[in-house]
Amino acid sequence: MRNVITFPVYWAENTNSYSNAYGKYYAKPNYPETLDLRGLIERVAFDQSVYSRDIIEGVITKLTTVMVEQLEAAQPINWDGLGTFTPRIEVYNPIDPVTHKPQVGGITDAQLMAGDFKIDEMIGGVHIRFIPMGEKNENLTSRALADMCSFECVGVGDATDVVNMEAWTAQATAPLEVSVTIDGTAAEKGASVSGVSAVAIAAQMDFKYKGTYGIGFMNHATGKITEVLDTKEVAQDSASGTSVSFSKASATASATKDRLVIFKGASAESAKILMEWCTVSAS
Repeated sequence: MRNVITFPVYWAENTNSYSNAYGKYYAKPNYPETLDLRGLIERVAFDQSVYSRDIIEGVITKLTTVMVEQLEAAQPINWDGLGTFTPRIEVYNPIDPVTHKPQVGGITDAQLMAGDFKIDEMIGGVHIRFIPMGEKNENLTSRALADMCSFECVGVGDATDVVNMEAWTAQATAPLEVSVTIDGTAAEKGASVSGVSAVAIAAQMDFKYKGTYGIGFMNHATGKITEVLDTKEVAQDSASGTSVSFSKASATASATKDRLVIFKGASAESAKILMEWCTVSAS
């Protein structure tokens, strides 16, 4: 029975503004660091191999050397259980000996008979084409390999920075604009308001996505909301944001420093914290 190995995938946004799919998300492989020869040897040795690392390294190193030599000799190599490696050449148009410009369509039979060509000038490169195995029980073709994989979504981002789904959701649903006043005075993000027991809180925010949003007090020690001050429903998505007003005429602050937070959800139990704004305490 094969071990279950997960294939990590992340969602990447199409940022090409000229594309019909601009702004949509597509699955891409979340590549780990490329496994080098030493890492491959360690994996083989780790999988309860009866051979020592020195023997494994010697065999793989020799195999690599021989494969390259054979491919240099235009020899296709069929690796059972993996696939076939075939060298293919990239052909340049030959240079016309009279005009000294690229000659369209290859060389003529007269040039062939006269030996009027330089083969090295016609070869632009050599590429290795890999064709995966397609036989029963050793099928590595695209659809069969996909069926063998266990895909796991690891988040959203790009090739250099992927954040988990929970963090991305909080980031994506966070308000676009926020203004908060406590007892009529603007409270900046990160501020600390102390010496108050009952305060009037008002907030104005713009939300991009539909859902239920609210403001409340969160206990900084437990990370749980202790009091929901106000909630509002955003009925539909809006790229520019839907403006929402929150208010609480008399909010009671505890002796300890509570966090005034913005959350998504209809209740304290279902709330997901989107942003911590400021601290409010009675002492």
